[in-house]
Parts: sequence; structure tokens; C-alpha cells
Amino acid sequence: MLVQPGCVLNWGAGMIDADPAFVYLTRSDFHLSTPSPCIDAGDNTAPGLPNSDCEGDPRIAAGVVDMGADEFHLHLYSRGHVIPGASIDVNVVGTPGTQPVILVLGSGIMDPPTTSPYGELWLLLPLRARLPMPNIGTAGLSVLNGKAPAFWLPGEQYPFQALVGSELTNLMVLTAE
Repeated sequence: MLVQPGCVLNWGAGMIDADPAFVYLTRSDFHLSTPSPCIDAGDNTAPGLPNSDCEGDPRIAAGVVDMGADEFHLHLYSRGHVIPGASIDVNVVGTPGTQPVILVLGSGIMDPPTTSPYGELWLLLPLRARLPMPNIGTAGLSVLNGKAPAFWLPGEQYPFQALVGSELTNLMVLTAE
């Protein structure tokens, strides 16, 4: 359990007093970055440990559960409102140095997904766009800063996945506001 400095608690086994190294604490992005002391610091035998984290990713991604609600796991997500013409960040959490990182927009969603050599493929073909993203940096993050296309229509859904090295991420569906 991570404890905020200065909090008065009954100190016990498994607690740490360290910066959790969140990706963007100032923007309320509580994904763990790779220097986080919370990665692989949890207890796999903790009672009530769920099978998935707060985003639906596997709860134990690398053999030992992470501390906190979010497991450090290959994951695609966005920050910001999806307003046509407005700024939006698309982020991929992953292993530092992994390349290439390619964001892909599909023409729909396959449910259930198709199993591929790269993992579960959720996107229907033909693919609508392929956007290169920066390699996964030392903090375990790739960020694509951009704008939601001005021609996107409110209420329309746009399904994305990223290919990170040789592995597909989760499905991310952006809904234009």
C-alpha cells in the first residue's frame, strides 16, 4: 500500500513511503511509469485480488501484482475530450524502447476478436488510417499529441488499436462529442 507522506496510519508490512511515479500526476493520469516502486511490489495472495485492474487489463501482468488500482501493462488510452477539431492525446503504456509504435484506426469492431500472431485483433478491415507514434520512452510511455479530426461527427465511434513492437494493444473506442 502506498501512503501519502505525512499521513498518520498504523504502519504495517507491505507499505511504502515513496513517490509512485505516476505518468502525469498533475493531469490526474495515475498510470504507473517504469521507475515506479509500485510495479511488481504487490501481494499475489492478497484476499479479494480481482482478475483485472481498473481498466480491464490482467491484474497480474508480469508475475507479481502491482500496487494500486492499475497494473503496468501494455495499454492504449486517450486523454481529453473527443471534440472534433480539439486537442487530444493518445497514449500507449509499454516497455521502454519498444518500437515501432503504430496507431491504427479500423472501419469497425470485430466481436469476438480474431486471434493473430500479434494478439487479439479487434479492428475490422479495411483499416482507415495508420499513424506512427514515438517509440516507448524511458518512462514507459508513448504520446501522440494531436487534434480530433474536424470531420468527425458527434456520437460517431472510432475504434483504434496500436501495434507496439510485435504486440497488439487493447481496443480503444473514441466517441466524438
